[in-house]
Amino acid sequence: MRRITSSLVLVGCLVVAATAGAHRRPSADCPADRVAAVLASCPCDGRAVGNGAVQPWPTHEAYVECVARAACALRRGRCASARVRERLVRCAWRSRCGRPGAVVCHGADGAGLRVARSADRCVAKGGTVTTARSVCDGWVPVTTTTLLLPVATSTTTTTTTSSTTTTIPATMGNDVEFPYASSHAPGYLLGGPIHVPRPITLTHLAVIAKAADAQVVLALYTDAGGAPDALVAATAPTTMAVGRNEIDVPGVSLAPGTYWLLGAYDTDTSIGFDTAAGAPVRYVEHVFGDPLPQSLGASWSYEGQRFNYYVRGY
Repeated sequence: MRRITSSLVLVGCLVVAATAGAHRRPSADCPADRVAAVLASCPCDGRAVGNGAVQPWPTHEAYVECVARAACALRRGRCASARVRERLVRCAWRSRCGRPGAVVCHGADGAGLRVARSADRCVAKGGTVTTARSVCDGWVPVTTTTLLLPVATSTTTTTTTSSTTTTIPATMGNDVEFPYASSHAPGYLLGGPIHVPRPITLTHLAVIAKAADAQVVLALYTDAGGAPDALVAATAPTTMAVGRNEIDVPGVSLAPGTYWLLGAYDTDTSIGFDTAAGAPVRYVEHVFGDPLPQSLGASWSYEGQRFNYYVRGY
Protein backbone atom coordinates (compact mmCIF):
# COMPACT_ATOMS: atom_id res chain seq x y z
CA MET A 1 0.00 0.00 0.00
CA ARG A 2 1.26 3.46 -0.86
CA ARG A 3 2.11 5.55 2.18
CA ILE A 4 0.13 8.75 2.61
CA THR A 5 2.59 11.59 3.17
CA SER A 6 2.22 15.24 4.08
CA SER A 7 4.45 18.17 3.25
CA LEU A 8 4.82 20.70 6.04
CA VAL A 9 4.45 24.11 4.48
CA LEU A 10 4.40 26.49 7.41
CA VAL A 11 2.88 29.89 6.82
CA GLY A 12 5.14 32.24 8.78
CA CYS A 13 5.58 35.98 9.12
CA LEU A 14 8.61 36.24 6.85
CA VAL A 15 10.06 39.59 5.88
CA VAL A 16 12.88 39.99 3.36
CA ALA A 17 15.81 41.75 5.01
CA ALA A 18 16.81 45.12 3.62
CA THR A 19 20.14 45.29 1.82
CA ALA A 20 23.05 47.07 3.44
CA GLY A 21 22.52 50.82 3.52
CA ALA A 22 18.90 50.57 2.29
CA HIS A 23 16.02 52.12 4.21
CA ARG A 24 12.71 50.35 4.81
CA ARG A 25 10.08 52.87 3.74
CA PRO A 26 6.37 52.26 4.27
CA SER A 27 4.38 51.39 1.19
CA ALA A 28 2.02 54.03 -0.18
CA ASP A 29 -0.79 51.48 0.22
CA CYS A 30 -0.39 51.21 4.02
CA PRO A 31 -3.59 51.85 6.00
CA ALA A 32 -3.69 55.07 8.03
CA ASP A 33 -4.92 53.16 11.09
CA ARG A 34 -3.26 49.77 11.46
CA VAL A 35 -5.44 48.64 14.35
CA ALA A 36 -8.60 49.52 12.42
CA ALA A 37 -7.26 47.58 9.41
CA VAL A 38 -6.67 44.48 11.51
CA LEU A 39 -10.09 44.76 13.18
CA ALA A 40 -11.70 45.05 9.75
CA SER A 41 -9.90 41.87 8.63
CA CYS A 42 -10.78 40.01 11.84
CA PRO A 43 -14.13 41.28 13.20
CA CYS A 44 -14.51 40.44 16.87
CA ASP A 45 -18.02 39.01 16.53
CA GLY A 46 -17.14 36.67 13.67
CA ARG A 47 -16.61 36.49 9.95
CA ALA A 48 -19.25 37.57 7.46
CA VAL A 49 -20.45 34.59 5.42
CA GLY A 50 -22.89 36.38 3.12
CA ASN A 51 -26.50 37.57 3.27
CA GLY A 52 -25.74 39.52 6.44
CA ALA A 53 -25.01 36.34 8.42
CA VAL A 54 -22.01 36.13 10.73
CA GLN A 55 -20.05 32.99 11.51
CA PRO A 56 -18.78 33.23 15.10
CA TRP A 57 -15.17 32.36 15.82
CA PRO A 58 -14.97 28.70 16.89
CA THR A 59 -12.36 29.51 19.55
CA HIS A 60 -10.46 32.44 20.99
CA GLU A 61 -7.30 30.95 19.50
CA ALA A 62 -8.86 31.05 16.01
CA TYR A 63 -9.43 34.79 16.40
CA VAL A 64 -5.86 35.35 17.58
CA GLU A 65 -4.58 33.37 14.58
CA CYS A 66 -6.56 35.65 12.25
CA VAL A 67 -5.06 38.74 13.88
CA ALA A 68 -1.57 37.25 13.67
CA ARG A 69 -2.00 36.63 9.94
CA ALA A 70 -3.36 40.14 9.33
CA ALA A 71 -0.49 41.62 11.34
CA CYS A 72 1.99 39.54 9.34
CA ALA A 73 0.49 40.90 6.13
CA LEU A 74 1.10 44.44 7.39
CA ARG A 75 4.64 43.48 8.36
CA ARG A 76 5.38 41.94 4.96
CA GLY A 77 3.97 45.06 3.28
CA ARG A 78 6.32 47.22 5.36
CA CYS A 79 3.31 48.81 7.04
CA ALA A 80 4.16 47.68 10.58
CA SER A 81 7.28 46.93 12.56
CA ALA A 82 7.87 43.67 14.41
CA ARG A 83 7.05 45.54 17.60
CA VAL A 84 3.67 46.69 16.26
CA ARG A 85 2.88 43.16 15.11
CA GLU A 86 3.70 41.76 18.54
CA ARG A 87 1.44 44.33 20.19
CA LEU A 88 -1.44 43.51 17.85
CA VAL A 89 -1.17 39.81 18.67
CA ARG A 90 -0.80 40.52 22.40
CA CYS A 91 -3.93 42.69 22.34
CA ALA A 92 -5.81 39.95 20.49
CA TRP A 93 -4.92 37.47 23.24
CA ARG A 94 -6.22 39.96 25.79
CA SER A 95 -9.56 40.40 24.04
CA ARG A 96 -13.05 39.00 24.46
CA CYS A 97 -13.22 37.90 20.81
CA GLY A 98 -13.96 34.20 20.31
CA ARG A 99 -15.05 33.90 23.96
CA PRO A 100 -18.86 33.64 23.99
CA GLY A 101 -20.38 35.78 26.73
CA ALA A 102 -17.07 37.37 27.76
CA VAL A 103 -16.80 41.13 28.29
CA VAL A 104 -14.07 43.67 28.85
CA CYS A 105 -14.61 44.81 32.43
CA HIS A 106 -13.45 48.03 34.06
CA GLY A 107 -12.41 46.99 37.54
CA ALA A 108 -13.54 48.70 40.72
CA ASP A 109 -11.39 51.40 42.37
CA GLY A 110 -9.42 52.15 39.22
CA ALA A 111 -8.20 48.58 38.81
CA GLY A 112 -8.09 48.96 35.02
CA LEU A 113 -9.46 46.78 32.26
CA ARG A 114 -9.61 43.00 32.26
CA VAL A 115 -11.48 40.29 30.36
CA ALA A 116 -14.29 38.78 32.46
CA ARG A 117 -16.02 35.51 31.64
CA SER A 118 -19.44 37.18 31.71
CA ALA A 119 -21.15 40.49 32.49
CA ASP A 120 -22.52 39.00 35.71
CA ARG A 121 -19.03 38.09 36.95
CA CYS A 122 -17.78 41.57 36.09
CA VAL A 123 -20.57 43.30 38.02
CA ALA A 124 -20.39 40.84 40.92
CA LYS A 125 -16.81 41.98 41.57
CA GLY A 126 -17.74 45.64 41.47
CA GLY A 127 -16.71 46.23 37.88
CA THR A 128 -18.38 47.97 34.99
CA VAL A 129 -19.08 46.32 31.64
CA THR A 130 -17.55 48.20 28.72
CA THR A 131 -18.06 47.90 24.98
CA ALA A 132 -14.33 47.50 24.30
CA ARG A 133 -13.00 44.46 22.46
CA SER A 134 -9.64 44.29 24.22
CA VAL A 135 -7.95 45.73 27.27
CA CYS A 136 -5.60 47.60 24.91
CA ASP A 137 -6.11 51.25 24.09
CA GLY A 138 -7.52 51.81 20.62
CA TRP A 139 -9.43 48.53 20.38
CA VAL A 140 -12.77 50.27 20.44
CA PRO A 141 -15.94 48.92 18.82
CA VAL A 142 -17.02 50.00 15.37
CA THR A 143 -20.62 50.34 14.24
CA THR A 144 -22.22 46.90 14.07
CA THR A 145 -25.64 45.35 14.35
CA THR A 146 -24.64 43.59 17.56
CA LEU A 147 -26.68 44.46 20.63
CA LEU A 148 -24.22 45.76 23.23
CA LEU A 149 -24.65 44.88 26.88
CA PRO A 150 -25.96 47.67 29.13
CA VAL A 151 -23.30 49.38 31.25
CA ALA A 152 -23.62 48.50 34.93
CA THR A 153 -24.10 51.30 37.49
CA SER A 154 -23.59 51.53 41.22
CA THR A 155 -27.34 51.29 41.86
CA THR A 156 -29.50 48.21 41.61
CA THR A 157 -31.67 48.40 38.50
CA THR A 158 -33.59 46.07 36.26
CA THR A 159 -32.73 46.46 32.60
CA THR A 160 -34.99 45.09 29.89
CA THR A 161 -33.60 44.64 26.43
CA SER A 162 -35.12 43.34 23.24
CA SER A 163 -33.41 41.81 20.27
CA THR A 164 -34.23 40.17 17.00
CA THR A 165 -33.32 36.51 16.76
CA THR A 166 -31.50 35.60 13.56
CA THR A 167 -30.69 32.06 12.57
CA ILE A 168 -26.94 31.90 11.96
CA PRO A 169 -25.61 28.82 10.20
CA ALA A 170 -23.63 26.64 12.57
CA THR A 171 -20.16 25.54 11.50
CA MET A 172 -18.64 22.51 13.19
CA GLY A 173 -15.26 20.92 12.60
CA ASN A 174 -11.95 22.37 11.41
CA ASP A 175 -13.14 25.48 9.58
CA VAL A 176 -10.14 27.70 10.41
CA GLU A 177 -7.50 27.20 7.73
CA PHE A 178 -4.54 25.19 8.98
CA PRO A 179 -1.00 26.35 8.10
CA TYR A 180 0.20 23.14 6.44
CA ALA A 181 -0.56 21.74 2.98
CA SER A 182 -1.14 18.01 2.68
CA SER A 183 -0.11 15.73 -0.16
CA HIS A 184 -3.25 13.70 -0.78
CA ALA A 185 -3.07 10.76 -3.17
CA PRO A 186 -6.09 9.31 -5.00
CA GLY A 187 -7.34 5.84 -4.15
CA TYR A 188 -8.24 6.49 -0.51
CA LEU A 189 -11.18 7.68 1.56
CA LEU A 190 -9.51 9.43 4.51
CA GLY A 191 -10.37 11.86 7.30
CA GLY A 192 -11.00 12.43 10.97
CA PRO A 193 -13.70 12.98 13.58
CA ILE A 194 -15.74 16.12 14.19
CA HIS A 195 -17.99 16.84 17.15
CA VAL A 196 -21.58 18.05 16.77
CA PRO A 197 -22.60 19.52 20.15
CA ARG A 198 -26.29 20.05 19.41
CA PRO A 199 -28.96 18.84 16.97
CA ILE A 200 -28.65 20.45 13.53
CA THR A 201 -30.05 20.08 10.05
CA LEU A 202 -27.05 19.42 7.84
CA THR A 203 -26.74 21.63 4.73
CA HIS A 204 -23.09 21.43 3.61
CA LEU A 205 -20.00 19.26 3.81
CA ALA A 206 -16.85 21.32 3.36
CA VAL A 207 -13.09 21.24 2.78
CA ILE A 208 -10.46 23.99 2.65
CA ALA A 209 -8.21 23.28 -0.33
CA LYS A 210 -4.63 24.39 -0.88
CA ALA A 211 -4.74 23.41 -4.58
CA ALA A 212 -7.38 23.67 -7.30
CA ASP A 213 -8.87 21.45 -10.03
CA ALA A 214 -8.97 18.05 -8.30
CA GLN A 215 -12.38 16.49 -7.83
CA VAL A 216 -13.51 15.61 -4.32
CA VAL A 217 -16.24 13.50 -2.75
CA LEU A 218 -16.91 14.14 0.92
CA ALA A 219 -18.68 11.55 3.06
CA LEU A 220 -20.01 11.82 6.61
CA TYR A 221 -20.15 8.67 8.75
CA THR A 222 -21.43 7.91 12.22
CA ASP A 223 -19.03 6.82 14.95
CA ALA A 224 -18.92 3.37 16.48
CA GLY A 225 -16.31 2.71 19.13
CA GLY A 226 -13.98 5.43 17.88
CA ALA A 227 -14.14 4.47 14.17
CA PRO A 228 -16.36 5.52 11.23
CA ASP A 229 -19.39 3.29 10.73
CA ALA A 230 -22.59 4.09 8.78
CA LEU A 231 -22.86 6.59 5.91
CA VAL A 232 -25.04 9.60 6.79
CA ALA A 233 -24.53 12.00 3.88
CA ALA A 234 -22.24 12.54 0.91
CA THR A 235 -21.56 15.10 -1.80
CA ALA A 236 -21.56 14.67 -5.54
CA PRO A 237 -18.10 14.77 -7.19
CA THR A 238 -17.09 18.44 -7.11
CA THR A 239 -14.12 20.28 -8.64
CA MET A 240 -12.28 22.17 -5.90
CA ALA A 241 -11.11 25.76 -5.90
CA VAL A 242 -8.37 27.03 -3.62
CA GLY A 243 -9.89 27.99 -0.28
CA ARG A 244 -13.30 27.06 1.11
CA ASN A 245 -15.37 24.52 -0.78
CA GLU A 246 -18.79 24.22 0.89
CA ILE A 247 -20.78 21.62 -1.01
CA ASP A 248 -24.56 21.27 -0.71
CA VAL A 249 -26.04 18.06 0.63
CA PRO A 250 -29.70 17.19 1.14
CA GLY A 251 -30.95 18.33 4.55
CA VAL A 252 -30.21 15.58 7.07
CA SER A 253 -31.00 15.77 10.78
CA LEU A 254 -27.89 15.16 12.90
CA ALA A 255 -28.14 14.25 16.55
CA PRO A 256 -25.41 15.48 18.93
CA GLY A 257 -22.34 13.27 18.89
CA THR A 258 -19.15 12.37 17.08
CA TYR A 259 -19.07 11.89 13.31
CA TRP A 260 -16.31 11.14 10.81
CA LEU A 261 -15.84 13.35 7.75
CA LEU A 262 -13.77 11.63 5.05
CA GLY A 263 -12.64 12.77 1.61
CA ALA A 264 -11.69 11.01 -1.62
CA TYR A 265 -9.94 12.62 -4.62
CA ASP A 266 -9.56 11.75 -8.30
CA THR A 267 -5.92 12.90 -8.52
CA ASP A 268 -3.04 14.13 -6.37
CA THR A 269 -4.08 17.27 -4.52
CA SER A 270 -3.58 19.26 -1.33
CA ILE A 271 -5.81 20.44 1.52
CA GLY A 272 -5.15 22.19 4.82
CA PHE A 273 -3.96 20.15 7.76
CA ASP A 274 -2.30 20.55 11.14
CA THR A 275 -0.43 18.32 13.54
CA ALA A 276 -1.99 17.44 16.89
CA ALA A 277 -0.73 14.78 19.26
CA GLY A 278 -3.15 11.87 19.46
CA ALA A 279 -5.54 13.20 16.79
CA PRO A 280 -7.06 10.08 15.14
CA VAL A 281 -7.15 9.51 11.37
CA ARG A 282 -8.98 6.67 9.60
CA TYR A 283 -8.79 5.59 5.97
CA VAL A 284 -9.75 2.82 3.53
CA GLU A 285 -8.89 2.12 -0.10
CA HIS A 286 -11.52 3.59 -2.41
CA VAL A 287 -11.62 4.08 -6.18
CA PHE A 288 -12.92 7.56 -7.00
CA GLY A 289 -16.28 7.29 -8.76
CA ASP A 290 -17.24 3.97 -7.17
CA PRO A 291 -20.27 3.98 -4.84
CA LEU A 292 -19.36 4.95 -1.31
CA PRO A 293 -19.57 2.11 1.23
CA GLN A 294 -22.79 2.36 3.22
CA SER A 295 -20.94 0.82 6.15
CA LEU A 296 -17.23 1.55 6.25
CA GLY A 297 -16.25 -1.64 8.04
CA ALA A 298 -12.61 -2.23 8.94
CA SER A 299 -10.33 0.75 8.39
CA TRP A 300 -6.67 1.58 8.89
CA SER A 301 -5.63 4.23 11.35
CA TYR A 302 -2.81 6.49 12.46
CA GLU A 303 -2.54 9.52 14.75
CA GLY A 304 -1.26 13.07 14.76
CA GLN A 305 -3.08 15.01 12.03
CA ARG A 306 -6.26 17.09 11.65
CA PHE A 307 -7.66 18.07 8.26
CA ASN A 308 -9.63 21.12 7.14
CA TYR A 309 -12.95 19.30 6.96
CA TYR A 310 -16.10 20.75 8.51
CA VAL A 311 -19.90 20.70 8.29
CA ARG A 312 -22.50 23.45 8.15
CA GLY A 313 -26.10 23.35 9.23
CA TYR A 314 -28.73 25.17 11.26
